[in-house]
Amino acid sequence: MGAYERMEAEYRTLRDDERQWLDRTTTLGSVYIVAAGGTFFFLLKSPLHSGEQWIYALTPYPSLTIIAIAIRQAITATVRGRLLMAYEKALASRSEVLRLESGQQVPVGSTYHSTAPWLQGARGGILSLYELLPFFFAIALFGLSIARIDSTELQVVAGVGDAAAASLLIWIGVDGLISPARDSGFARLERRMATAASLATTSADAAPPGAHLAQVNATDV
Repeated sequence: MGAYERMEAEYRTLRDDERQWLDRTTTLGSVYIVAAGGTFFFLLKSPLHSGEQWIYALTPYPSLTIIAIAIRQAITATVRGRLLMAYEKALASRSEVLRLESGQQVPVGSTYHSTAPWLQGARGGILSLYELLPFFFAIALFGLSIARIDSTELQVVAGVGDAAAASLLIWIGVDGLISPARDSGFARLERRMATAASLATTSADAAPPGAHLAQVNATDV
């Protein structure tokens, strides 16, 4: 298996991971709705005695744990997206071309380059704001849990812990989602992959006719 074929196989593997990630995201969202909704109603409807009110301080953390898992998935998806775009750029030299109804010609396997203007532009920024709603709701749960506590000392401890947990998630999320876009290592990787694909294409052009057949998978468009 040559360099081009290995890159093509890795690209298809990453595309399969991307499809599975969408399913996992839907499942994770459903779990969060159940956990956050249950926490909200517990805080409203379950009066606790003074010796048990430490439970109030812990109730928002299951929802925050789910958000932490979602942030980890989002960081993984961001890195995977950069890799997919790099592979698409490298593989475009030998990809078959499809003609769209608009007359535009796009290479097979150009999903990320086609969707980037929609997901990374102004529209994508607006969608990202909506994706922050679960985090804001978790912050509201922290405030509600503290309000249900009678002890001032416990309120202070819970407030400090909540602020530390939320700040840590914000720092990890922002750094993990922005760093890949600024990482020069991805640019170097793109150049190396493009060079390898170009060399593989040159070798393929020098081979006898019919030695290399393009394999098209419509799901990669």
